[in-house]
Amino acid sequence: MDGRRRAFISASIIWLAIAVGGCSGHGSAPLTPGTQSQPMGGAVQVKRTSGFPAHAPMTINAAARAMDARRPHSSSPGSRRPAPIRHDVALPAGWMSAKTSHLRPQFIAGSPAWSQLPGSVVQVVVSPSDGSLWALAAVGPGPDYPIAHYAGGSWTTVPGDAARLAISPYGDTLWAVNAEGGIYAYTVATQTWNGIGGSASDITVAADGSVYVLSNSDADAGGNFPIWHYANGAWSSVPGSGYRISASWDPNSYPITGATMDPGGFFVFTADTGSDPDGNGNLYFYSPGVGFESVPGQVQAMAPVTGGLFAVSGAAGAGNESAIYFYEYASQGWTEEPGDAVSVAASQTALYSVTSADALWTTPLTLKNPTITEYPVPTANSEPYGIAAGPDGALWFTEGDANKIGRITTGGTITEYPVTTANSAPVGIAAGPDGALWFTEATTNKIGRITTGGTITEYPVPTSNSAPVGIAAGPDGALWFAEGNGNKIGRITTDGTITEYPIPTANSSPEGIAAGPDGALWFAEFTGSKIGRVTTGGTITEYPLPTTGNGPNGIAAGPDGALWFTELGGKIGRVTVGGTITEYSVQAASGPYFIAAGPDGALWFTAVNNDGIGRITIGDTFTEYQLPTASSQPYGIAAGSDGALWFTENSQNKIGRISLK
Repeated sequence: MDGRRRAFISASIIWLAIAVGGCSGHGSAPLTPGTQSQPMGGAVQVKRTSGFPAHAPMTINAAARAMDARRPHSSSPGSRRPAPIRHDVALPAGWMSAKTSHLRPQFIAGSPAWSQLPGSVVQVVVSPSDGSLWALAAVGPGPDYPIAHYAGGSWTTVPGDAARLAISPYGDTLWAVNAEGGIYAYTVATQTWNGIGGSASDITVAADGSVYVLSNSDADAGGNFPIWHYANGAWSSVPGSGYRISASWDPNSYPITGATMDPGGFFVFTADTGSDPDGNGNLYFYSPGVGFESVPGQVQAMAPVTGGLFAVSGAAGAGNESAIYFYEYASQGWTEEPGDAVSVAASQTALYSVTSADALWTTPLTLKNPTITEYPVPTANSEPYGIAAGPDGALWFTEGDANKIGRITTGGTITEYPVTTANSAPVGIAAGPDGALWFTEATTNKIGRITTGGTITEYPVPTSNSAPVGIAAGPDGALWFAEGNGNKIGRITTDGTITEYPIPTANSSPEGIAAGPDGALWFAEFTGSKIGRVTTGGTITEYPLPTTGNGPNGIAAGPDGALWFTELGGKIGRVTVGGTITEYSVQAASGPYFIAAGPDGALWFTAVNNDGIGRITIGDTFTEYQLPTASSQPYGIAAGSDGALWFTENSQNKIGRISLK
């Protein structure tokens, strides 16, 4: 490893393919678009929606018009007082500790990976922060049921009854709708309820924390309810209606029936039982700012994950369960999964099934074996370092020894652009808010900007010999960077104006930097053994690590609302926005270097000493994938627009790609 300062690349990771592992299923063939299968083994294949001809997929505008045409007139949920959230239904002692005895034998036969959890439930949602479950306990006649929380192998009750539940992306807020339409937010940390509005029949939480609901009034003739959006304290109407709604937290874009499935959207299916006697409704995806697009298939229940959608569909079997299917976004195809269900829930690591007997079952989800491809950099001994996704769909990387900025398409074509100043040693790189890439020049003490056309501009850092390293886009429209030798955090506007903020700890050697979910920038102090936080106004706070001398280096915002960082000494750290730090040991010799949050709910990092790519879940499960080339020393890591993970191999002069599709 050379002595050059380490740089951190802040980027989100790619789509991760998932499949149910170790189970046997019904064994039917994947759905062919435009086809409709017959029952087989007690289940039917997902059906092509009768309203969407196979020969002419509906366009985005046409789909939006179709949804808008069916939208009934509706009043805002905010205009109605929420019906009080009550706790009228008592949860009998031991009710959630016992397992439901009335099971459908066909459900578990030949499926050893399915295991039953204690409790009797009618709905379950999975917290993305810790994998715990929130459920409606199957007690009483309904339609409101007691709320319970499953964590650490046991259930606890939550004061309140509800008809539908949803969880926020960070797991910090549980949302509930009661039978009278009251909409409530339950803050997990304080265990308090807050009424938001009335008039809802279903609810989901989008990737940005805003809420979508289906009204409980003004339904159309088919039983579909208007869609409303709650964000920043205000309600707005969304064209369209549906019977059930579920948000996608996938940060990637995918093609879908000739259009695009964009981040931040949601799925909705309709109550078009007239076109399907089995009760399967037409399925749509809504992209914010674009509209609706039809998804081939009809469903009864759904659970989106990164890279795909689990759904229940088909004719109900003897136990009133239907088959479980998985729709892979990248391939736009359905496959049947083992087991049946009435409803499903999923995280990136587990699938949950609720049966007609209110039994709760789970099976692990496993990543597909990765495919690793390597692309040699044209310039010999270039020492590629940082890497980031560009706005043009390509990956951009720095070449420390070659003094160039490289660009690689997702097809593997590399173009190189010489940096204007000789021997600048570019290291960190990040996409800026202005559509350009910004990079640090460690030895010539500058911040560089390169357009996607290859035009480079440089801006000198005021402090001499500051050795700028890590760089990241801030929430204020500026770029923020760490000065390894200058012991400062710098800020540069897109017009080149630089401001510097001294770090309180002397000689701390700041390295990686990333924007946090709290609107501040967080950075790792390599020799200071601290994690720092700087507000956009320049106020710095530092948090000492439990383990000193371990070399904190890369840092990234995680899916749980915390910041995750690497420690070169063999640990992965986690710091909450309140400053609480936890450390997790990985392989001692792995040398965790750069880190990024994956859309699978895990954190991914380069293992510079082991020549591998590591993965750690928020529950501390560690996996490492070995690279084909020995002594490669992977450094930077970033997500590509192709749904793959891209990284630099510093010692072997290559750009690597790892795909789990």
